[in-house]
Amino acid sequence: CPSDIEPSKNDFDFEDETLSKFYEKQQKEIKKDSLTLDDVEELKKKNYDGWSGNFYKIKRMKTKWKKKMFSSLKSGDSIFESACGRGFNLLMTVEILKEELGIENLNVYGIEYIESSVKVGNQVLETALEPIGSQIGS
Repeated sequence: CPSDIEPSKNDFDFEDETLSKFYEKQQKEIKKDSLTLDDVEELKKKNYDGWSGNFYKIKRMKTKWKKKMFSSLKSGDSIFESACGRGFNLLMTVEILKEELGIENLNVYGIEYIESSVKVGNQVLETALEPIGSQIGS
């Protein structure tokens, strides 16, 4: 992973707030049971999961690294992320693999322990993966 990323919001002192409450506050931004592609695009413009930048900033920073690390994958393979938060890193990886390496039809899996993040992650991935030729694994 790149080492020049600013400290994230996850690095703050949780004296007054648990990590779950931090994410529940972020979840309140999303008041829908399903998301459109436009909704996902709006979420990409915000800092999320405690990252120091939005989706597009982080994607620019990680593209070269992800392209190198995932270059052995082929279309139809699966990827898994532990502690996947709201699913944006998984989505970013799938986008980079398609754009940079032509890899598609990926089966995407993730696990997360914060319930509100799981809900958003499922919404984001269900909405955004199909148009780029991949899907949530089953």
